[in-house]
Amino acid sequence: MPAKASPCVAAIDIGTSKVIVLIADWVSDNKMRIVGMGGAYSNGIVKGEILDVDAACKAVEEALNTAMGKGRTYIESVAVSLSGQHVFSVNASGTVTINEEHIEQADLEQVIESAASIPVAESQVLLHVLPQFFVVDGKKKTKDPVGMVGMRLESHVHVVAAEKTAVHSVEQCVARNGLEVNHLVQGALASGLAVLTEDEKELGVCLLDIGGGTTDITVFAEGVMCYSACLPVGGNHVTNDIAQVLGTSTQYAESVKIQHGMAMVELAPEDSTFEVHNAGREAAERFVMQDLARIIESRYEEIFQMVYQNLEEHGLADCLPAGLVVTGGASKLPGVAELAEALYRLPVRHGMPRRIIGVEDIITDPIYSTGVGLLMYAKLQQETEQDIETAARPRHAWLDHVKQWLAEHF
Repeated sequence: MPAKASPCVAAIDIGTSKVIVLIADWVSDNKMRIVGMGGAYSNGIVKGEILDVDAACKAVEEALNTAMGKGRTYIESVAVSLSGQHVFSVNASGTVTINEEHIEQADLEQVIESAASIPVAESQVLLHVLPQFFVVDGKKKTKDPVGMVGMRLESHVHVVAAEKTAVHSVEQCVARNGLEVNHLVQGALASGLAVLTEDEKELGVCLLDIGGGTTDITVFAEGVMCYSACLPVGGNHVTNDIAQVLGTSTQYAESVKIQHGMAMVELAPEDSTFEVHNAGREAAERFVMQDLARIIESRYEEIFQMVYQNLEEHGLADCLPAGLVVTGGASKLPGVAELAEALYRLPVRHGMPRRIIGVEDIITDPIYSTGVGLLMYAKLQQETEQDIETAARPRHAWLDHVKQWLAEHF
């Protein structure tokens, strides 16, 4: 009797500009094979938040239908991204007294629970509690204190929460398409899983996930996430700038940006022009490519300045030996990484999805970074048979998830 096929995992990345669905199975512990992919232009989503559930639901449906094709793919788990300024994160710490001679697993659970007991508003849902490190007796810093001798154990964690209304809207979109959200994941966390190397996270790195309506900032140091934030600006703002200057629609401006856009003036060929079909004018006009690049460079420079100011305000601007990694759909324009490198005077590279087999379009396109990271996250949970959905679940259930992150990922 043939063995039953392994169930697939699915990722739904609900973004401001596009909804992306990826379906995969795993050919090894570290490699995944994409068996279905689909995308649809987003409607009803502003700066990462669903404002029109019906419109967003249709976009999810279209992307799902394309990804699943005519066959009936067996999906066991669905991981969905959550991003936007309604996602709240903070570093927290907790302390417990050790009653036994050695630190035990129960002490670890208790001290993480203590750190995670920060006041969370009734309007918010706890998403993640990500352990950073532990301190024994105020001086011994470690990532795994179990078995150590001490009298006082301190934990430092990164806590991520989100607005209940935003969570409910996402769950509605998925439920109306006959699926259930198994894993609700901060988009920035998923992108980090997909594109960052362990060395970068250990040294200290900033990941910029530049989407259509938002830019997610995530900082990793000593192997773990230590800071995350979201700025309400992204690639759509670049498109709007172009539309205003050209006097055309945002749809046409987007196509101009994709076909002719560059994020640095010096990369645009001198005296090179292209045709522009302005609204209300019969004849096409010529537009200089370097002038287009000036529009684009100005907006990206503003975005990078906002990022730097945010990092500086939190004391992180000088803590990035591994530099920056830029990813997301709006990072694809030529010159984005080069402009960031010139402004920050740090090493900057494009972050592409890793651990993918056989789908060149995904391997080379940062628009899929969050989706691939969601698949990786879902696989981790599938292996441990744990569910990170924290709403209406007892605290000890998601503590098991925290322990697994410690043991297998960090």
